[in-house]
Amino acid sequence: MNLRAVLAIIGLLSSVAVGAGAVTAVSSSAATTFGSRVQTTAGSSGQAAGPTIPLPNPLALLERFEPNRATPQARAQAGQTWTVLVYLHADHNLWSNALFDLLEMQQIGSSAGVRFVVQIAPPPGSEDAKGFDSFNGGIRGLVTRNQTSGISKATLNASVGKLQILERLGEQNSDDPRVLAEFINWGVSRFPAQRYGLVMWDHGGAWQGGFGGDSSNGNRSMATWEVRQGIQAGLAQSGLQRFDFFGMDTCLMGGVELLYEYGDLTQLYIGNPEIDYGDGWDYSAVFNSLRGNPNISNREFARLEAGFFDAHHQESSSDIGYRAHAGYDTSQLENLRGAINAFVQAATQSSDRDALLSARSKVTEYLFSASKPNAPRPYVDIGHYAQLVAQLTKDSRLAAAGNALSAAVAQTVIAKSLGNNLKAAYGMGIWLPNNPAVKPSAGELGAYATRLRMASLLNWKAFIDLWFGNIAPSVQNNNQGVQVRVTRKVNLREPSVRDPAVIGFEVTGNVNLVYGELGEAVGRNGFNSYGHLYLQPGGAGQYEYPWDGQWFDV
Repeated sequence: MNLRAVLAIIGLLSSVAVGAGAVTAVSSSAATTFGSRVQTTAGSSGQAAGPTIPLPNPLALLERFEPNRATPQARAQAGQTWTVLVYLHADHNLWSNALFDLLEMQQIGSSAGVRFVVQIAPPPGSEDAKGFDSFNGGIRGLVTRNQTSGISKATLNASVGKLQILERLGEQNSDDPRVLAEFINWGVSRFPAQRYGLVMWDHGGAWQGGFGGDSSNGNRSMATWEVRQGIQAGLAQSGLQRFDFFGMDTCLMGGVELLYEYGDLTQLYIGNPEIDYGDGWDYSAVFNSLRGNPNISNREFARLEAGFFDAHHQESSSDIGYRAHAGYDTSQLENLRGAINAFVQAATQSSDRDALLSARSKVTEYLFSASKPNAPRPYVDIGHYAQLVAQLTKDSRLAAAGNALSAAVAQTVIAKSLGNNLKAAYGMGIWLPNNPAVKPSAGELGAYATRLRMASLLNWKAFIDLWFGNIAPSVQNNNQGVQVRVTRKVNLREPSVRDPAVIGFEVTGNVNLVYGELGEAVGRNGFNSYGHLYLQPGGAGQYEYPWDGQWFDV
């Protein structure tokens, strides 16, 4: 492996400022919400953290590792069926969530043939802000069985002490890919096995936000491409070619961009195209399935894990309505690549722009926020989008390409868990922003075209260029036949949950997205803004929008 070639030293994309405006148009979005569960990685703004700290030369990086790589022969002789590595990055506001998941793991624990190994990094000090016990530095340990009769602060606080602690580390910057690489090398070398899994636990922010957010080290997060660097280095030093499965127990890491970033490092990739609203993986069920059937195939494991996730996410309204979680067969990525590229080629050569636009207004989107349910979302379900284009277009070549793409996505997605409002989704996201208030910056578009591994494999950036160059602006600047007229206004001054405001409007023409602003005229030139409305009517017709006054974005 040519590490000089594969471990590129790349900086983290800087955050994008959010602008505002009042237009009636189709446009784009650069805003991104980060966070595992429903938290954010970098304060209330949810913007990306500061610049990446440059890494040393990758070959020098490897010199830091212990030279005790386990050979395939040694792993086979050891008789360990599985070693599952869990990178529990919890130096932030999710420490109590980490303890809960650790306790879930301990309900099952390791066996002689199936080892569950964790590296856990807490917030420093005696306890976190919620009163849960913490400690200084990181710990590497083997998960042993610690069955409890119930969940309480006492049982959660005791969970770390119930680990078989193998190493106590100093303060760890878990956002540093070197720390990730060293854990992988250590775990694989210390626990030789025939099969390996890796779970990365923390905040996630799709391709822009990456993974992590270490509160003791600047909350900068590990860029998407830095995660790849860390995993590659750990695999190279340990002598392991790739993992049997690699799961991101985070938000927003179930997209095409992530699949191609990590797909060659694992046989099975597991991620959430949508936000994880609280509970994450069901570790008790997942670990129990591996212990009970260590010879399970990757495909069957993906099906079981998705079923466990489904059962584990049936309490909150956000989970019931909007959860999205899937397992992906990385052996299908070459087929998916051909289907995506053929679809983009057909779309760019087609004159049927209306089908592309109408499909965008009807497609399943990801990055739902309960506080802003009508806000435009920058990620779409690529399988559903391709299916809609095929159904709506009059161009037979574009229809065939759309059908082929949706079929390729379905082949790649082994199993999925979807909320009640996402049943049309295939379970795989991709970036196609559509926010009239904020367009992607040149830096963001540049990073998409150069920093991601998919940039050299897929031509989706050409579709984004088509979208902003020939589709959205054509509607935005086209005053012929595209109109939005307000027809009804009720209780705008004091809306409430019991007595909401109602805005009625009529849409004529092929309109993808309506963007408006609630406000009040003050004098001749003044204007008090109360909030923004983002509506996706999905075509011509009469619409009514109720507003309870409980959210606004000024």
